[in-house]
Amino acid sequence: LLGGVPAEVSTRELAGFPIRLPSMDVNAIGAGGGSIARVGRDGLLKVGPRSAGATPGPACYGLGGEDATVTDANVLLGRLSGESLLGGRMPIHRELSERVIHRIADQLSIGVDATSLGILQVACARMVTAIRSVSLERGHDPRDFALFAYGGAGALHASEVSRELAMGIVIVPPSPGILCAEGAMNAQLTTDFVRTLLVRPTEDGIRTLRNAHAALSRQATDWFDAEKVDSGCRTIHWTLGARYAGQNYELSLPFSPEVHPGQALAGRITDAFHAAHETQYGFASRAEAVQVVSLAAKAVAVLGSPSLPLLDPKPDGKPARWREVLFRDAARVPAPVFDRGDLAPGQALSGPAVIEEMDSTIPVFPGDRCQVDRFGNLILEIAA
Repeated sequence: LLGGVPAEVSTRELAGFPIRLPSMDVNAIGAGGGSIARVGRDGLLKVGPRSAGATPGPACYGLGGEDATVTDANVLLGRLSGESLLGGRMPIHRELSERVIHRIADQLSIGVDATSLGILQVACARMVTAIRSVSLERGHDPRDFALFAYGGAGALHASEVSRELAMGIVIVPPSPGILCAEGAMNAQLTTDFVRTLLVRPTEDGIRTLRNAHAALSRQATDWFDAEKVDSGCRTIHWTLGARYAGQNYELSLPFSPEVHPGQALAGRITDAFHAAHETQYGFASRAEAVQVVSLAAKAVAVLGSPSLPLLDPKPDGKPARWREVLFRDAARVPAPVFDRGDLAPGQALSGPAVIEEMDSTIPVFPGDRCQVDRFGNLILEIAA
């Protein structure tokens, strides 16, 4: 998110095929809890992209899985419970994790703990690479952002990923395992309209641009009418696709369709493109001609969404249990394990600690701090 607005791209690749449709700027990799660890032909440890899936799943599920996975490594290190998950509804078989990881450890001629740490380090390295591709490669410094950890296993690795990227803050929302489902339920109704232009920002080109704007406005209005969206709930976000003449790929620029003299608007478009190109690629060729490729209108029906619930005031939660956890390349340490539902708004914890809930586990590494905000989000401050 940049300024609270999700970043979008107009082109992406799906299953090896180029897709030219507006979409969220998301980079997905195969590095989940079921990712299988193995020793490659080069004798090096590999993790993913092959996955054990949910069935048979990691070996520790006891459903017949015979491959070591990221989840098995977390169980052996004590970051995940070696007894049960899902609030006690899924039994975990730690001895099965030890058996499959021992097989890899023998191939690498190192200990089981070192192998487990290595599996997580390789998996986290893939996550770091994915984040860099949508941050540094887009001209954004990860240190200027907070890392938002969601999904059942997202928070398990967030501290290590953020530390590698020098990101100081990790945010873990309540029930992170169902955050995507919540987002789908509360998403606004949207559709996109695009008009190809291929014009220069000259007086004639601006005239063509204004005509396209009028045509897309009519299309968006017709869509709002068909969807029976109230007039007060209608919003249109405009973007231009622009490039240097002769380039294969364009950049998206915010476009304000208010009335301007043609040359003034042309100058604004040209200056905005040079600035965006410099941000994205580190340079701008101001002597090169700029070409407007397309105009896009994102019609949004701003529907009502529920307000976020606040935590009720209560005494600070106490550890529900303790267990030995290996956080880094050192000895295991006793760590208090908290049930997330017991934590109070404003409560602060210092690592080492582990926070468990039905759909997620959040390790708080030694030296890190965790604060519970009034909405129940966990704000982790990552030590350098």
